[in-house]
Amino acid sequence: MKFPWVYILRQAIFWFLFFMFGRLIFLVYNHAEISNLEWGEILGVFWHDKRLDLSVVCYMLILPWLLVSAQTVSGWNPLRYMVRIYHLFLVFLVSVITASELGLYDEWGTKINYKAIEYLEHPGEVMNTAGWGMTVMVLLLVLLQMVFARWLYRKTVVGKSKTSGRSVLGGLVFLLLLPVPLFLGMRGGWKPIPINQSASYFSHHNVLNQAAVNSSWNLIHSITENYKNLDHNPFIYMPDSEAQQIVHGLYEVPQDTFPHILTTTRPNIVMIILESWSADLIPETGGDTGITSAFGELAAQGVLFTNTYATGTRSHEGMAAIFSGFPGQSITTIVGQPDKFPKLPMISKTLKKEGYHTSFLFGGQLIYGNIKGFIYNGDFDKIIEGADFDGDIPQGRLGVHDEYLFKRQLNELNYVEEPLLSVMFTLSTHAPFDMPMNPLPIQWGGEERMYLNSARYTDNQIRAYFEAVRKEKWYPNTLFILVADHSHRSQRMRPFYSIGYHKIPMMFYGEVIKKPYRGMKVDRIVSQVDLAATLLAQMNIDHSAYHWSKNALNPSTQEFAFNAFTEGFGWIRPDGNFSFQHVTRQCFEANMEPSDSVRVTREGKAYMQSVFKEYLEY
Repeated sequence: MKFPWVYILRQAIFWFLFFMFGRLIFLVYNHAEISNLEWGEILGVFWHDKRLDLSVVCYMLILPWLLVSAQTVSGWNPLRYMVRIYHLFLVFLVSVITASELGLYDEWGTKINYKAIEYLEHPGEVMNTAGWGMTVMVLLLVLLQMVFARWLYRKTVVGKSKTSGRSVLGGLVFLLLLPVPLFLGMRGGWKPIPINQSASYFSHHNVLNQAAVNSSWNLIHSITENYKNLDHNPFIYMPDSEAQQIVHGLYEVPQDTFPHILTTTRPNIVMIILESWSADLIPETGGDTGITSAFGELAAQGVLFTNTYATGTRSHEGMAAIFSGFPGQSITTIVGQPDKFPKLPMISKTLKKEGYHTSFLFGGQLIYGNIKGFIYNGDFDKIIEGADFDGDIPQGRLGVHDEYLFKRQLNELNYVEEPLLSVMFTLSTHAPFDMPMNPLPIQWGGEERMYLNSARYTDNQIRAYFEAVRKEKWYPNTLFILVADHSHRSQRMRPFYSIGYHKIPMMFYGEVIKKPYRGMKVDRIVSQVDLAATLLAQMNIDHSAYHWSKNALNPSTQEFAFNAFTEGFGWIRPDGNFSFQHVTRQCFEANMEPSDSVRVTREGKAYMQSVFKEYLEY
């Protein structure tokens, strides 16, 4: 009964140790990059690697689980040799991945990914690029790992595991029970969010995060995320030159003049990213009353962008839009691609160069959608997520309730020098809406009643937050930005493809806004992508790197917004809008005059084509 369990456990131990050896090679190779780092942080690589390693190991043990089960039931020992051959084959593959990515990291600053696989179609070019020195080193490292693996396998598996004869009952129990821990290990536990690369991110130094990420997991994830479009843009509607010309025309600004609404070009900045807030929650943006009165009170003294649209439908898409000014990509997301998103600009990095202290706070798990990896790439000075809150703080299923997030931020900023950028990402308006509110004040809204009550709860906490923050010494010099990451189905029950579904709130608030502009409503069509350029323009900071973002306060910029959803996109202009389903080539909610339809439709298609083209090039 004991044999199969011990045998499979020793195989798992073998792989954990072998992965550690591969990381050691990576760190030694990159010794110059880590020479000035503290030993404690470097050794953290061997702690934060465990969850992704476990996921890979559990996938690797699927075939051994079946073979060992068959061996235990039948008593046929040659099946053990099949297990050994299987592991030898995997060792060879992992060794090749580990060795070959060393030179790749020098060139790209990332581990081996799907894009590197494309180059294998041209082995001669790969050899010429790498050079004989690198090629020989890779071959020697593969050989070194194979020799080490042979010795390690004999020590941990072959020399320690002894068969106990045939056991039909033991084999069947093993066959039926092992899938449970294997499945949990594959997905990273029983929590709602499956594991991804973010589970290994722990440092502000990218080389350590890259070292901690399991190379095999990273490569397989990269391929599965991009296998449909390894080198092909599915959104081809016209020649690229024509698409680029159309998009370039959309961003032409005949006159770069705009109102400077702030009293200073270096304000503190507090950004509140509102999880899943729809414009339908707010009467000032066309929604219903009785849900978000605190937001409305702030809008009366702030600058409200009444016609703002999200560029995507998920939080990780919203993060790329808000921090990097990068639009959604429909069938994929750049935040899920650790080899791509480091090439994006980020507001946090831009402001850090201006002397800002930066922080990011979230009450849940940043692992969702690989947001954690993206935020760590933003080089924030301090990152706080759910695990960093005291265990005695009341939590919902997904994390800490918003009221405790706001309180934690106020406490943290007491120890920070100005100027500062502090970002809070709320949580309570995400399903399952288990916020501490009893009784529920809103009894209407149909299927979305709980969503509306969660918005009321967060709105109440916003009111309490501003009552407290006005007492802080840094408050008078602070610009508060409230913007949603994406929208949500509301009490209006709008179709998912509709333009109105993607409408969200965005607002500037604070005493740092000049009095003549307080209470101003900007009714122009804007996107959350435009936040970066709009903010940096007010600060007289160059925002040319954010080339998909436009200054929403410049009346000379053209009005448009783009939103991407699965297998399609939407396009909003003053003279028309439409949603387009790429697979069926159908337009939904096309609201255009016949004289404008050809031009507006072509603009939207050119934009989608150009965005995805740039995504592929990263």
